[in-house]
Amino acid sequence: RQELEAQLLSPKGEQLAHIERRLDLPADCMALEIESFRLSPYELGSYRLELSWTAQGSKAQQNVYEIVVQV
Repeated sequence: RQELEAQLLSPKGEQLAHIERRLDLPADCMALEIESFRLSPYELGSYRLELSWTAQGSKAQQNVYEIVVQV
């Protein structure tokens, strides 16, 4: 069993969106869309998308993406 967690943070660190999904994926699973977020920026600055993937109870992968909104 695997778990995906994602959160979208504002430039001030406020949580704008959050999901947690438990999945049963086979080892040979093709790429698929699990969830989607829509970013409608209301202020300038750096938004953060944080993704973490857990497998068999231990964090297997964690990625952080910075989305910069400028004039």
